[in-house]
Amino acid sequence: MWECPLCHRKFKRNNQNHFCSVPIKTVDDYLSTLDDDKRHYLVSLRNMIVTTVEGGTESIKWQMPTYSRDNVSINYYACKKFYALCVGERVIDYFSDELVNYYVSKGTLHLPYDDVDDELIIRIIKNTFDIR
Repeated sequence: MWECPLCHRKFKRNNQNHFCSVPIKTVDDYLSTLDDDKRHYLVSLRNMIVTTVEGGTESIKWQMPTYSRDNVSINYYACKKFYALCVGERVIDYFSDELVNYYVSKGTLHLPYDDVDDELIIRIIKNTFDIR
């Protein structure tokens, strides 16, 4: 068992990644916890969302950055080998022909850190807030 020296939580894996300090309250707080290379991709995704969807609000829900408007929301988060965009199963189904090169799971699109079609992501973001 490994014990975090800051929060004293115990984990099975050595140096388990977790949030142990002040709870994440803002998207900027979340982004500040990431390595520079991962942060770059999530900041870019955040900018795509904010500039594509007018009139929405940013928040943290389920420890993830969330962008909401009119009871519709998008979540995104960083993982070790990919970053994810949670848009819902209907949106994933709508774009299924264009997502054959991406891994999708339960309404979530896994995006590789090195190769993403920004135009496709922007269209997915737009349609997330248009499809009901």
